[in-house]
Amino acid sequence: MKRKNNFPKVTLLQAIFILISIFMLGISSPAVTNTQNKSQKSKPEVIHNDPSKVNQSSLPVRIEFVRQIGELEATDEHFAFYLPSDVALDKKGNVYILDTGNHRIQKFNSVGDYMATIGRQGQGPGEFYFPSSLCLDTKDNLFVADPYNNRIEILNSEGREIKTIRLQDESVGKIRCLPDGKLVHNTGSQLIQLSQDENKLSPLLHLRDSAGKIILSFVTPFDFNDLLVNRQGNQCDFALTPDGEIVVSFYYQNRIEKYSPSGKLIWKADRRLNYKVGPQGKGKLDRQEGRVSVMMPKMNRCSSGIAVDSQGRIWVATLSRQLKREEEVGMMVGISIANGERTMSLKVKGNTELRKTDAYILEIYSPDGHYLGFIPVDIFIDGVFIFGDRLFLLDKMRGCSIIEYRIRSTL
Repeated sequence: MKRKNNFPKVTLLQAIFILISIFMLGISSPAVTNTQNKSQKSKPEVIHNDPSKVNQSSLPVRIEFVRQIGELEATDEHFAFYLPSDVALDKKGNVYILDTGNHRIQKFNSVGDYMATIGRQGQGPGEFYFPSSLCLDTKDNLFVADPYNNRIEILNSEGREIKTIRLQDESVGKIRCLPDGKLVHNTGSQLIQLSQDENKLSPLLHLRDSAGKIILSFVTPFDFNDLLVNRQGNQCDFALTPDGEIVVSFYYQNRIEKYSPSGKLIWKADRRLNYKVGPQGKGKLDRQEGRVSVMMPKMNRCSSGIAVDSQGRIWVATLSRQLKREEEVGMMVGISIANGERTMSLKVKGNTELRKTDAYILEIYSPDGHYLGFIPVDIFIDGVFIFGDRLFLLDKMRGCSIIEYRIRSTL
């Protein structure tokens, strides 16, 4: 398994060390029914969901296990992932898995057989430094968010460079392609970007044209009145609907929203929870002689990913209960820049031997934001991806694997 952490030389004025400890905490409960603001057409619809009022047996879908791809202890290096973070599917049904910790993309056929490796650690064409996301356009070209190289790389299906979009404004976390060639992305969440504007609350999603220029920013963050809580509490995931709309779920807020392709809020939904939302104490930020040390605040987690199926139904990974202490894991990120040389390390903390849990569920919502029911699963979930009737659940830090299911109708 490749776990290289050394970076080539770069030119920077001072040495900075950033240490972030982000604990992946759980959060439970679903939601359902109830709307308001119908009389005011100028305002988005607000849905207050109460799961106790929904007949779980009427859920229109179920899932069937298909296969697991990858394993932390795999003897075949092609299946030995380290911090995998994204999944894409091409028109032939081939699966692309972004193996972030190994600076590469692993390509598998529709039945899970290894086909090719795309990329390696570096700064050149087709090379990555801990890439954060990937997606495919309508021609099956690969778009790879490479935030530590300040760029988005566009490659063909064989990994050859087509184009590079240099980024000067926002860091890129998750990225998705729209049919018209535009790109939607959120900002990176693993590192705190410290600057003169560090207290500024900026929109959370951005729309870029084919040249990489930001043409629209939307999704308003919530102000917790604390720098670190704002950075943690506004982390979010998003997915695209078949009609090009954008649905957003917040990791640490009781908040699900849908936006039009032009960034207009269509509806927002919450659900009844059996736990408190908000920070449980403040984080810690220390600055001393060019050194920065960050400890993120502890917060209950409301979701772990969002996806949309072919019927426009919204799938949100959440929890039926809070994770127990022995179930928690976190990631420590270390970056140092000194004498023109940059190094980075990622380390998972916690019980990675524990692979099964009854804490996670998949909540399912109608296209208009009403809760339909949930599907229990027995794994830890760090991401949700749907392509047609194929559902992929990501276990990023424990098993370092992707679990594939088939979505079936119960009607």
